[in-house]
Amino acid sequence: MVEILPGLLLGGMSDVQYLLRRKSTVKLTHLLSVVKEALDWSDLHSPSPGPISCKLIQAIDLPSTDLLIHFPEATDFIQETMDTGGTILVHCEYGLSRSATIVIAYFIKYHKMSFNEAIDFVKEKKPDIRPNAGFISQLKLWYKMKGTLNETDKSYKSYRLSHQAKAMKDNGYMKSMEMTPDPINRDKGRSCYYTCRKCRRVLFDDESVLQHELGEGFDDYKYKEPVLKPAHYERQEKEIAATDEAVARLGQEVSQITLEGRSHDGHMISCSSLFIEPVEWMGPLIIGRKDGKLSCPKCCSRIGSFDWSGGQCSCGRWVTPSFQIHKSKIDFKIKLTETPPTATPTTKSLH
Repeated sequence: MVEILPGLLLGGMSDVQYLLRRKSTVKLTHLLSVVKEALDWSDLHSPSPGPISCKLIQAIDLPSTDLLIHFPEATDFIQETMDTGGTILVHCEYGLSRSATIVIAYFIKYHKMSFNEAIDFVKEKKPDIRPNAGFISQLKLWYKMKGTLNETDKSYKSYRLSHQAKAMKDNGYMKSMEMTPDPINRDKGRSCYYTCRKCRRVLFDDESVLQHELGEGFDDYKYKEPVLKPAHYERQEKEIAATDEAVARLGQEVSQITLEGRSHDGHMISCSSLFIEPVEWMGPLIIGRKDGKLSCPKCCSRIGSFDWSGGQCSCGRWVTPSFQIHKSKIDFKIKLTETPPTATPTTKSLH
């Protein structure tokens, strides 16, 4: 057990047993347990004059464990102790991974430290901490979101989707899931959105588009037939360039309209699809299914596909899970802020 700050202790299960015995001189007021199963300390007694405020977070020490979802309540619980002048022990089994992750998250949020500053600060006090790789990624995302769970952050959206995909893989089905509201029922003042090319029904907006790194084209997945053939590159490059030029003239900075680059052998690589988060209108198509087609909710034209196990983009990158919309089936619309309300939005083809 180590004192990270006055009143903030980091340790393991054995430290809990020590502190809750009458012979301990530490006046513990708060206990934060990050363990696999609920604990029973009814046979132990606190030397503190009052009751101990306890919080339990049930989590196992695996990279796939979603500890990030508990960061807000856990860090607030620690700060509550600090504000009242109490003493808190944050513990897991050995005080190396889960509990250390929570303490690092606390310093990122309440002491405004960067990820590196926070982990270095805790390591200076307790050199043997070693959060697993999954927790490290979650801490970096926590820092990116400035110590909050930002529901609109695209990295966080991708993170949540990956955990839903894991649940689908583990359980084989999903009765319900998180989906972004249907944009047709939301504020009409949105400036960037995508519509079905056939019937013009609004399908999703730019906030729903998730980013992915460009792959290496043919070399990324040699065992799969590439989506694009070499003869298509020149034509698609010109079409994408024309779209980018049009958007640039409008003075808009819109993410994910196109993704393009070059592979190591010089071939032009581009994405012929967009990968998005699930939208409410997809519900009847995706709930209870592992994969399938995505169709426009109005005209039923096929616009893409989904697969919880993932799908390959034309750039070669494998995206998991995959809610893939073909650019050839949709149009991108921009409504300028200075455009009068009665003006027609500018429409640009994506393919």
